[in-house]
Amino acid sequence: MKKNRNKRLFNILAPIVFIIILLPLSPVLLSREHYSRDEQTNLVALTFDDGYSSWYTSIMPTLARYGLVATGFINDPDYISDFSWDDVHRLSDAGWEIGWHTARHRNVIKMGCTALISDFEICKAKFRDHDLPAPVSFAYPWGAHDSKSMAIVAGYFEAARTIHPGENNPASIRSNPYLLTSYKLKHGLPFIKEVINQNAGQGVLITLTGHVIGQTDMDSLKKPDLSDEEFEQLASFLYDNQAAGKINVVTFKEGVKIVRQRESSVRWTLKLDSPFDSWDKSYGLSFPNRYIDLYDFVFQRELRHYFPSIVPSFTPYLVLSLILGVTGVTCILGITNVIQCYRKRRSRRQMGFHLGRDDGLYARVSRVIQTALNRLKAVKPR
Repeated sequence: MKKNRNKRLFNILAPIVFIIILLPLSPVLLSREHYSRDEQTNLVALTFDDGYSSWYTSIMPTLARYGLVATGFINDPDYISDFSWDDVHRLSDAGWEIGWHTARHRNVIKMGCTALISDFEICKAKFRDHDLPAPVSFAYPWGAHDSKSMAIVAGYFEAARTIHPGENNPASIRSNPYLLTSYKLKHGLPFIKEVINQNAGQGVLITLTGHVIGQTDMDSLKKPDLSDEEFEQLASFLYDNQAAGKINVVTFKEGVKIVRQRESSVRWTLKLDSPFDSWDKSYGLSFPNRYIDLYDFVFQRELRHYFPSIVPSFTPYLVLSLILGVTGVTCILGITNVIQCYRKRRSRRQMGFHLGRDDGLYARVSRVIQTALNRLKAVKPR
C-alpha cells in the first residue's frame, strides 16, 4: 500500500517539477503578446517617486535640453527637508505631471481604509492651497497594494502605478488602470534600451520609474538609480528614438489616456530568449529573470491582492527552498522507485510511471488500440 502511494506521489510531483523548473529554462519561449492594432508607436513615461533635490538640479535641466518631460509622484513637501512646494511649482511649470505618493510614504495596506481616505483628502486640500491641479495619478509606496486599497485609490485617481515589471497595453489599461506596470531605472541603461527595443512597434505604454539621479545634498543618503552621465545618455537615447518616430515621451497620465483609446489585439509567438539574463537581485542573489517574473506574478501581483498579510512572508528565499525541497523529494521517490523495480526484475513496461491495467487514461487508450489491432487481424480477407 505504501509503495503504491509513493508511486502516485511521484507521478504527481514529477510533471510539476518539470513545469516549474525546466520549462522556464527553455531557450524557446511561447509568448502571448498584447499590442495596439491601430497605432504602433510606443509611449514612454519617465516617473520619479518621493521628491528629491536632484529632480530640479539634475533631472529637469537634462530633460529640458532634449525637450522631454516626466512625472513626479510626490510625498508632502512639508515633511521633506530639501524639497518644497516651490520646487513642485517649478516642475509643473516645466511641463511635468505631479502625482501623489501618500503624504509620508506609508504602506497603503498597513494604513487602513480610514487613514488612506484621510490622506487622499489632505492631498486634494494641499494641491488646492498651493494653486496646483488636483493629481489624477498615484504610485503605491514600495509598490504595496491589495484589493481594498486599489478600490479606495479608484475613488480619487484615474490610474495608479505599481512596481511590477511589464508593459501596459490597451487591454490591461482598460481592464484595471490601478495595476499598471513599470520598469526600474536602477537596472541600468542597457536594460532600459533592451526593453524599449524589444517592444518596438507594439503601441504600448512603457513606464520607467526611479528616485534619485546623481548625488546631491540629502540625495546622497539614497543610492542613485543612474549617474548624471548615464541619465544624459538615456535622455539622448529617448530623444533619438522619438525623432525617428519609434516612441513618444509623455507624462504618465497622457500615456494612460492615449493607450487606453487604442484598439487591442493578441498574438502568440515563439521567441528565442535567454533565461539567464537577470537584471534584478533579491537579497543580493541573482536568479534567472523568468523565475523572478514568475515569483512576482504569482505571489506579489496576484495572491497579495487577497492575502496581503500572508504573502510578504513568502520571500524569494522561502520560495526557492520550497522548490528545492519538492525537487529533492521527487528525486528520492524516483530513485527508490528504480531500485524497487530492479530488485523485483520488473519488465520495462512496468517501470517508469507504472501504467498498469488500472492506472488511468494512457492504459485505457492502449487497450483500445490493442483491441482494434486484434480485430483487424481477425478479419478474413474476402
